[in-house]
Amino acid sequence: MTQTVDPFDELAALFLTEADEPHTVDRDRHCTTVELVVVGHLPVRAGLWLTPYADARAREGGPTALLRLDSDEPSLQILQPPEAMVSMSAGPAGYPTIRDAVGVLARAGVGMWVVRPASDVAPSELLEAGADRITILSSADEAAIVGAYQRLKDLVEAAEQTGVAMPSLGLAVLGADRQAAERMRQRLNRTTSTFLEIQLPLVACVQRMDAAIRAEDFPRLADEPAPSLASVLGWIRDASLSAQPLAASRVSTIEPDLGDQRRWPSSVKIAPKPSVEVEPKDPDSPTEPDAHGAPITLAKYVPGLTPLPVRCPGHERLELGVDSAGRLHVLAREAQLRDLYAVEAWTTAHRELIARACADHWIDPTAIPVRHVFTDEPASLADLHGCDLRLHVLAPVTVAGRRGWYAAPLNALVR
Repeated sequence: MTQTVDPFDELAALFLTEADEPHTVDRDRHCTTVELVVVGHLPVRAGLWLTPYADARAREGGPTALLRLDSDEPSLQILQPPEAMVSMSAGPAGYPTIRDAVGVLARAGVGMWVVRPASDVAPSELLEAGADRITILSSADEAAIVGAYQRLKDLVEAAEQTGVAMPSLGLAVLGADRQAAERMRQRLNRTTSTFLEIQLPLVACVQRMDAAIRAEDFPRLADEPAPSLASVLGWIRDASLSAQPLAASRVSTIEPDLGDQRRWPSSVKIAPKPSVEVEPKDPDSPTEPDAHGAPITLAKYVPGLTPLPVRCPGHERLELGVDSAGRLHVLAREAQLRDLYAVEAWTTAHRELIARACADHWIDPTAIPVRHVFTDEPASLADLHGCDLRLHVLAPVTVAGRRGWYAAPLNALVR
């Protein structure tokens, strides 16, 4: 029997504050910095790397806001959120504007901003926005070096044409270890110092996507005409100067305009209702293939692949297999896509150990592992076609009243 919290208590907590001790923010120690990130050549789904990068910045500098200025729907995320923000709710009157959200976060003590401009923003607009630093996010391969150089070249040419001073520049290498990142930086700087007369410091290296990121999504922002990048950065500066520390440990982010309606008092507490006991039940239908209750491995749905009885520590949901040529394979469902590269790196580093643990299978110590992703909604992986992943559909089907599983490849073999 499991005890659960009454959902009505949780709903009330979104709109009521508690009369706790005031929480203050040391403004002398909390200096606002604004960083623009230019997304370069990144491994698979570039947008997924923004949160891990912002988290790396937050671990160094404290609470950090990641603002994505997508032209269709801007979004805001807080990494390592301050204690003054336990609940984020915009209230029933509507959604906050970007300017409203900036003011709320400034008062809560968020002093570092990572802003990803829209993809169509010109290099001159990046310079004129007045950021403290422009950072290029890049991987470490050959295409990434070419892409990073081109973006730097565009910024240098824009500075020469507009006469705007170049802000501090930085390079963040994602999806690679520190040694590979440093080699990439040195190769890039040899070219940029010769032709552009600039060199980039390595400001961050994020080897993999960490599943233990402490983040909080801000409520959906209001639909409004897209503001200019300079306007957004101006709002951040102004809010930082005028911000007053919040005086509560749990706050509603935007005070809704309710007109003549009665507002709830800020210090009212509701007596908790008796908890209810819910008896857990099995789902109506299975979520994964099984044979008489025993799970079927993903390797069974890849011709010529044999499952291995070993798993990467901390990522046990991902599976390993080996083919007839001794090549290792890493298999994951779409939900574990962000862990795929971490498990591949672990597999590559421990191939000899895996070979000893699976002595009845020959494992080629020089072959690069193959990565597989399984999904029950093929359209969700449409943007991954043509990359270095083998994509598969694995979905439940019902035929003549009997339930089964349909499996098939979605793209060509990756060599």
